[in-house]
Amino acid sequence: FELCVPITEGCTPGYWKQKHHFDSWCVSPDTKYASVFGSVPDSKVDDDLTLLEALKYKGNKGGYEAFLRHSAAAYLNACNDGVDYLYQSTDTVVGLYSEAVADGNFEPFKNYFESANEEGCPLN
Repeated sequence: FELCVPITEGCTPGYWKQKHHFDSWCVSPDTKYASVFGSVPDSKVDDDLTLLEALKYKGNKGGYEAFLRHSAAAYLNACNDGVDYLYQSTDTVVGLYSEAVADGNFEPFKNYFESANEEGCPLN
């Protein structure tokens, strides 16, 4: 038998944070992270954090910053019609974010998003 594996696409945080790719965004780069995902848990970051700022995190403070970076990219991938993204709706991405917050263990969810975000970017 043949195993059917869906072919998906995804653009990395590095793609989304570049100014010349802002035309691919479905929201403004100044959109507040919390307005998309809800409150940021434990006040680990400033409530005024934007999606663009989240994309620029390096993850130096552990997996949480990498989770923020990859969840922001996941949201942008899901809302762009030109990307055949694994998580096909922003509601799914936000739901996974909420699961991670409820669970308190961000690493597995960061890994889910990171893997999907590195599938290959079909955009300019």
